[in-house]
Amino acid sequence: MGRRGWAATLLWIATSCGAFAGAELPLSTFQLIQAHPHDMRIFTQGLALESGRLYQSSGLRGQSRVVVGAAGSASVDASFHFPNRYFAEGLTIVDQELLVLTWKAGEMFVFDKTTLVLKNKRRYPGEGWGLAYDGEAVWLSDGSSVISRYAPQTMKFIGSITVRDGNGRVQQINELEWANGVLLANIWNSPRLIAIDPASGRVIAEWNLASLLPEARNYGHESVANGIAFDPDSGHFWLTGKGWSSIYEVVLHGLAGE
Repeated sequence: MGRRGWAATLLWIATSCGAFAGAELPLSTFQLIQAHPHDMRIFTQGLALESGRLYQSSGLRGQSRVVVGAAGSASVDASFHFPNRYFAEGLTIVDQELLVLTWKAGEMFVFDKTTLVLKNKRRYPGEGWGLAYDGEAVWLSDGSSVISRYAPQTMKFIGSITVRDGNGRVQQINELEWANGVLLANIWNSPRLIAIDPASGRVIAEWNLASLLPEARNYGHESVANGIAFDPDSGHFWLTGKGWSSIYEVVLHGLAGE
C-alpha cells in the first residue's frame, strides 16, 4: 500500500475506534502526516523537538542514554551514556539546557542542549517518569495520578495536580509534553494519549494510538506508546514508542485552538 493509502487507513482506524474500557470521554481523532525512521534500539522515555532537532532519552539500566539528531532522521549528532546504575526517564528543554530524569535515583541530569555536555545534577523527591516545561516551571510525573510542578533551576516544589477522568484518578501517567497551555501524557502499558487541564487536573481529550503500533518493534510487551514532542512551528505532534521502527508526525484533533 502506498503512503497516502496507508495514511488514509490509519486515519480511518483512529476515527472509527470506540471509547476505551473505563473511559467515558469520547475519543478525539488524529491525522497522520508522515512516518519518520526511528532507531529501534531506543527504549523511549522522553521526546522533545526544537528548531529541527529531536532529543530522545532511552531507558534500561546499563543501557540508558540521551541522543540528539536532525528531526526526521534516525542519525545521531551527539549522545551521552549514563553510568550503569542509572535508568534514564523523561526529558524536557529549558532555555539552553536539556533536563533528563532518572527513575529511582532522584537525580536530574542537566546537559548543554547543543553539545550534551553534562553541566550538573539536581535532586528531586520520589520517582521520575515524565517531564515537561510550561515556560516557567517543570511538571514531573512519578507513575501515579499526581503530577508535580517545580522551579527548574532549584527543583523547589510549587504545587501539584491529581489527574482524573470520568471514572476517577488516572494512574501510571508517564511521558509528558506541554503544548498551548495543555499537558499531554502517555499512560504506561496503554495506547492512551490524554490531554490534561493543568489547573484542575481534568482529562479534557484523549486519543487511542493502537493503530500506530508498527509491526517492527523491540522489547516485546513493553513496546508501548511512549514519546510526545510538540512542534510549535507546524502545530504537529511527533509520537513514538519503546523500540518502535517509526516516529509518527500527526495532527491531534480535539485540542482547543487546533
